[in-house]
Amino acid sequence: MTQPVGEHASSGAPNGSQRLGGLSGPRGALFVGRHDEKPRDGNEPSQGWLRPQGLERCQALKTVRVRSALREAKFPSDNKRLVLAAVLASLCVTPIARAHLGHVVLRAERYLKLDAEPGGVRVVVSLTLGGEETARVMAAADADSDGTVTSAEADAYMAEWGAGLVEDVPLEVDGAAFVPEWGEAYFDPIGPIQSVPGAVEMVAHIPLDGGEHTVTMRDRMRVEAFDRTDVAFTAQPTCEVLASGPNETPTEIVERFAYGRESVPDALTAQFLLPGMTDTQRVLAYAGGGLAVVLAGLAWWAVARRRR
Repeated sequence: MTQPVGEHASSGAPNGSQRLGGLSGPRGALFVGRHDEKPRDGNEPSQGWLRPQGLERCQALKTVRVRSALREAKFPSDNKRLVLAAVLASLCVTPIARAHLGHVVLRAERYLKLDAEPGGVRVVVSLTLGGEETARVMAAADADSDGTVTSAEADAYMAEWGAGLVEDVPLEVDGAAFVPEWGEAYFDPIGPIQSVPGAVEMVAHIPLDGGEHTVTMRDRMRVEAFDRTDVAFTAQPTCEVLASGPNETPTEIVERFAYGRESVPDALTAQFLLPGMTDTQRVLAYAGGGLAVVLAGLAWWAVARRRR
């Protein structure tokens, strides 16, 4: 039986899963995936995934090239040995870069959401994983390679994904770029590495004043890894969706839609109305209050003068 996924804030999640770090957001659910599906045969990591063996070959090739270059260079033999030793030492300490989750996943279904709430907009990126993908992601998160993913390891691994989402899912607010802090990480399951259905999720918050605001999300993730992407534009009570859709300037409200890897929209945009005063209204309110104080002071001064 397929579990509903899309927002995983439930503290009673199965398989030892939990939301890592930060406070959990409002609960919700949206079915976006079939957990019983398995990745297609023949899938290979993208070019962004650098295997250790490939890196070792690269280091060896660099060493050969350095030796060749030094043979051609006109250095005294003693200096040449010192230069070669320094270069080889630098190659030995070159760190192996670990690809973040967005590069590890080969096949998944995805859920994106913009949700207006008092004080701002909540952005959700959620992935539904099949059994083999879950095992692959857990192995990547297992920093000490002991076959078990701890909460600390999952938290650290999701933080790396959050840093990658800044570029993979760039956001714009009222026409200007906005760089959020991705958090409220959800990683399911936690524990021994296993081939079972799983899910991962990250949340970002955009703080906004009251009034009308336009939020745009652009999809620059590895779309070839996602069979289907479900999108939702929602608003909490006291908030309102004025327009939304798969473009930069929506003129109607499209609450939910889906797209595949061959039909990625240029932008996902929603126009929201949030409760509270706008900046202009706040300035006018402050100005009105200041004017009232001034008028009261003048009235008091006029009365005091007459009494004299």
